[in-house]
Amino acid sequence: MPIQICKLVLVAAACAAMAAAAQSEPPAPVPPCRSAPTPPYADAGVLPVPLSWKKLDWHAPACLGSWPESYRFVIALAGRLGKADHRELLARMGAISSYRGVRYFSVTENAWRELIRDASALSDAIPSHRRADFTADEVAAGTPVFFVEEDNRSSEPVVYRMRALLATPERIIVETANVTSISAMMLTLFPPESLIAAYMFTRLENGEWGLYVISASSMKASGMVSLATASYVNRAQALFGHLAGVAPPVTAPSN
Repeated sequence: MPIQICKLVLVAAACAAMAAAAQSEPPAPVPPCRSAPTPPYADAGVLPVPLSWKKLDWHAPACLGSWPESYRFVIALAGRLGKADHRELLARMGAISSYRGVRYFSVTENAWRELIRDASALSDAIPSHRRADFTADEVAAGTPVFFVEEDNRSSEPVVYRMRALLATPERIIVETANVTSISAMMLTLFPPESLIAAYMFTRLENGEWGLYVISASSMKASGMVSLATASYVNRAQALFGHLAGVAPPVTAPSN
């Protein structure tokens, strides 16, 4: 085959591969600030299937505050919660100790494993300054509060900051970010402020609530985290299920 034809074939193949990749990517995330969410709300009692993006350039809507513009990965999932008082939802966010023992499906081990071994609210950003769970009023106040988690992969417990951006009877938006580095096997995966998340509760029709969770890694994080996106997807799904009161499935996730 002549060299020119070979080049044309290779270019055509590359273009076809790029087109296929573009078609397989889900649409960009749309948090429910003023529009219907992407992904859409799953039915109440159903664990939603997350959407995920790698190496995404994306402008977060203003309701999320100041977010980066480029990401190693972004994960989003949404579902209905049924009826609840907004203070109950604030209390759920503040119940840090309830996360102990949350389980997820480990991609590495191909089995269900404990995700969070220990968790506690803190009186400040010092891991040893433990206190009782935050009340609904403390979460709603909008001042930063801190908590510590020990998961099954990190080298040491991680301190996070949590702050309510909005807390009304119709909508609640709470953001979190890591205050200390997240490391594993002597490698810093997430420097401070590089793993962020937002939990958006929106009152829907008939008194039901919708929960939209979006988790993202900024480009400050190690490039290694992009290789483990499937694991972070399962972790996000497990945390959503805990907040929504949806039991994990018996079999492995299908995402």
